Amino acid sequence: MKNQSIEQLQEQVALLSERNAYLENQLTTHKQQWQSEKQNLLKSISYPDTKTNIYKDFFSQLTEGIYRFDIDKPMDINLPIEEQIDYLYDHLFMKECNATLVKMYGAKDESELLGKNMTFFHGGKHHKTNRESFKEFVLNGYKAENIESEEIGVDGKKKFFLNNSLSVIKDGFYIRMWGTQTDITQSKIAQESIKRNLEFQTLISKISSSFIWAFNMNTSINTYLKTIAEYTGAGRSYIFRLNNDGALMNNTHEWCAPNIPPQIEYLQNQKTDSFPWWMKKLRNGERIHINEVSKLPKEAQSEKEMLEQQDIKSLIALPLISAGKLIGFIGLDNVTKTKTWTAEDINTLSISSEILVSAIHSNEAEAALFKSERKYRFLTETMKDVISSISPFGILKYSSPSVTAFGGYIAEEEKGNHVSKYFAKKTELVSALKILAQVLISHKSGYFRFLYKAKDRAPFPVEFSYTPEVVHG
Repeated sequence: MKNQSIEQLQEQVALLSERNAYLENQLTTHKQQWQSEKQNLLKSISYPDTKTNIYKDFFSQLTEGIYRFDIDKPMDINLPIEEQIDYLYDHLFMKECNATLVKMYGAKDESELLGKNMTFFHGGKHHKTNRESFKEFVLNGYKAENIESEEIGVDGKKKFFLNNSLSVIKDGFYIRMWGTQTDITQSKIAQESIKRNLEFQTLISKISSSFIWAFNMNTSINTYLKTIAEYTGAGRSYIFRLNNDGALMNNTHEWCAPNIPPQIEYLQNQKTDSFPWWMKKLRNGERIHINEVSKLPKEAQSEKEMLEQQDIKSLIALPLISAGKLIGFIGLDNVTKTKTWTAEDINTLSISSEILVSAIHSNEAEAALFKSERKYRFLTETMKDVISSISPFGILKYSSPSVTAFGGYIAEEEKGNHVSKYFAKKTELVSALKILAQVLISHKSGYFRFLYKAKDRAPFPVEFSYTPEVVHG
């Protein structure tokens, strides 16, 4: 029994040895397979001509855009920097990208991006921001670390991206580039919007201030036209004024960008009825918004001919309305190329034109008042009778120079005195103050007589005629 047990144990040991050898053989086989799969995966990442499902699935799940650019002819990295940049623009072609990148560019699928060189994505070689970014990439050892680019998607929309990339250099030659891309368009748009709003507020403040403190209205208007044209990117800005009956219009002010010929001398005494389509819109308070002059409707044929004579490609014009009356219009032109005028352009011109109209109205009202005052001041200062202006409280606000010959007083020195000073009798003063109180209520003109107390002679009787001055009721 004992010998049999030993034999059985020896048999079991032999079986276990065989089993162990089998397992070791299987383990070796699995190790070899695993190493092979590992090498294939690493090879596919380094040289992605061989793709694996694991690699593709991983990249497709990322929220960042992934791309690979290969160079069709390896580049010597010892070339001058600018030559390298030009070379990379011409010879780097996108060979691979994930679905996220396709979506970022507004493309339907990767076929719209693959095979395109770097100039396609950067909008040519000479986009200032992108070329500087590319230069930074080269100088940084062909690596990009959070470098911004400004690009145009397949859908034609402007895009802003944050880029990180690494390159493959072999034997002193540039081979390929791997990179990731994050879409920061919404963030940039928000930043640009905030910046633009601040610029707009500064612009409006500047325009308002220029008119408030205007010493020369024409100079202020010309400065305004320059400011508004440069802000909106217009080549020419101008103002037309209508005459009193609206039959004629004149180009009164104009600003032109460099190399844009002025037109103001040719646009005087223009008959408004020669431009019925244009004037109808302005008289209805409508803006005239033309992105392409060549596409104006038939009813605007005369306007089209006039604009084409001036080589105008696109324009926007707004009516200038003061006290409910059309007094003219303000316009912006582009003569080098067509321009799509944005809502911001229109809003800027609209708000600033209201400031302009207010300034024009105030300036003309002030000029009319000055003319009127000058006329009546001449009359008061040459009359022998004394002309006075008295406040409701009996304070002398103005006295004409004739008061010197009349009563021996100096006009400027009497300003601010109470009228009681000129009454020789208190009873007559009381009567005069009662009349003054009644005038404040009745607003009626009249006269009264009293004994005038002169400075250089005895009192003498005078007749005082009065007319109330009523302002805003």
